[in-house]
Amino acid sequence: MEPAADDEVLSASRHDGGGIRVDSSGSPVVEVLRAAGIARATIDHGALVLEPDPVRMGRSWGEPDVVRTATALGALSPAFAAAARQVVYLFVDFVRREGLRRTHRENAIPKGPAAKLAGLLSWADEAAAVKEDGHGLWSDKVSRVARDIGLVTFEVKGVYAGYSSQSESFPENDIEVNEKRLAAWLAQDPVKKERAILEALVRSTASEFFHHATLWEGERFDGFGCATGPASRMDLPAVRNGLLAILADLPVGDWLPVRGLIDLVHRQAPTLILDPKLREPLAERWMPYDQRKQKKTASKLEDLYTNFREHTVRDRWGQQDQLAESTPDVFSRVEGRYIQFFLEEIPWLCGFVDLALPPERRPKPDDRVPPLEWIRAFRLTPRLRQVVRSDPELARVKVTVLPNFEVVVEAPSFPDRELDALSPFCVRVKEDGPTHLLRLDRKTVVTLAASRKTAPPVPEVLQRLAGTPPPANVAAEIRDWLGQADKLVVYEDCALVELRGAEGLSASVRDELGALVAESCAREFLLARKPERTVSVLEQRGRAPLVVIHRKGRFATCDGPLGAGAAPLEPAANVAVPAPKKRVRLTVTDLVGYRCDDPALLAALHASLQTSAACQLVEREGLLLVPATDLPKVRAALKRLENRFDVDLAR
Repeated sequence: MEPAADDEVLSASRHDGGGIRVDSSGSPVVEVLRAAGIARATIDHGALVLEPDPVRMGRSWGEPDVVRTATALGALSPAFAAAARQVVYLFVDFVRREGLRRTHRENAIPKGPAAKLAGLLSWADEAAAVKEDGHGLWSDKVSRVARDIGLVTFEVKGVYAGYSSQSESFPENDIEVNEKRLAAWLAQDPVKKERAILEALVRSTASEFFHHATLWEGERFDGFGCATGPASRMDLPAVRNGLLAILADLPVGDWLPVRGLIDLVHRQAPTLILDPKLREPLAERWMPYDQRKQKKTASKLEDLYTNFREHTVRDRWGQQDQLAESTPDVFSRVEGRYIQFFLEEIPWLCGFVDLALPPERRPKPDDRVPPLEWIRAFRLTPRLRQVVRSDPELARVKVTVLPNFEVVVEAPSFPDRELDALSPFCVRVKEDGPTHLLRLDRKTVVTLAASRKTAPPVPEVLQRLAGTPPPANVAAEIRDWLGQADKLVVYEDCALVELRGAEGLSASVRDELGALVAESCAREFLLARKPERTVSVLEQRGRAPLVVIHRKGRFATCDGPLGAGAAPLEPAANVAVPAPKKRVRLTVTDLVGYRCDDPALLAALHASLQTSAACQLVEREGLLLVPATDLPKVRAALKRLENRFDVDLAR
């Protein structure tokens, strides 16, 4: 073929849509070009038409050195992003160790615990947010995710305390760990745990159109009127899952322009975010109400974009421009903004993306609000594809016990099950990406064995996790440590119960006390926790126990040589024997009062609630009437009477 002819063919075959038409009769070329990142390759009258994929062509966009880059939450390297369940586990472990009560008014994480959690959770700006706002921001989001997957419980619906209350209150709203659910969660497959957290975020996150991202500042669409219209009928979980599926097909580790992603969604799934089926018929305004209710005019439908308005910086408090289906480039103005809002929340919180932002500058009067190009580019981490497609590689965990008493845990995702099993007898040294370094600690092992009768056998736990027995020197040293725990066991706040009676008395009393029994090795003695409660249980069983309280210095001397020449100790003052608690049953009646057969309890409870003038005691009926606004005070009053009454509260 002559060169001139070649030039003529190419120049005559340029495609108006940005592609290139090349004469070709070999169809295998089509498949090759598709594999190379061509969005569409078709044959038109013997000519091959190529249309480049704007996202895949973004591979040549290069590193965004002219814009600000933000690394995904907790990202340690492009090959490893911290799993969202790492912060969930650290939060639950903190609550399990220290307890946590949410604030009375805002139902938020208080400033003190939030400051401690800021050092545990992986968002670097949490400490500054706590200092500025007075409560936790990221820790509050983590607590709600933990609640959604059932690891903790707390109230999210408050009470209106008082007739003039304008907002809800949350009295004594403690975060409590569901230990049974936590044990099942830790034993679960890592892939299922990752999916469960992602599904909780997909299911419970508020609409990105109108609500700010958890960790990002930025404008959103005005939410006025968003309770109705097409935006209120969106199936948000389906939209988010669809976008995650599209992202999972894109290349990992390359910076891709957001504009290309918007074009890709517009071409592949134009109705994914806002479907025209969401529109409903508009009723004629001139019709009476009953006619509008019975018949709607089907000839006119709602505008798909009736919920969305934009304005300029100059007109922030002035006129807003209503977007409509006839607005030029309306897909980019609405759905394009949603895609950017979406990247800032769920993919960011899960460590799926890194984001490239435009350079900082002062807003200009003609800038649009919300901004059109808030994010310039994004880069996917391997985590997205692994979680969305349930990659079994996430379940891989390798535990190695070294002769120097170090334990190395390697896992592509956070090994919460292994770390929770090792934490009772190990101390954490450092965390470096997918590698966690711990060290076996003698003091921790001895304390564990001494404080827990059913302490886990350390060598067996190490062998189960590692798959091989620990080194011989490590196993021998651990056995020596466990032996030290048998030399002395100190019991605090326990009662020594002496059993005098028939042969089977010991077994009967042990069964009656149940969980109160701390130690029962001897046949005629046992140690019981909570002495006052123990005496109360024995009295209820008709045992008539004889309670003996010894003086403080009774056992300070001995009869041996050391005690013979020693000066006698000052006798301690006699300790009064506490009266046993009276066990009563208190029944809530129709949420307005409490009924009890014991008038002493009702009288004491009434006296403790004297701050309420509306609280009345009906002695002849054994009823204490309490107004609904004072019901939260009853719990505090009962707590003050614990030293006199053992109350069984029933409804």
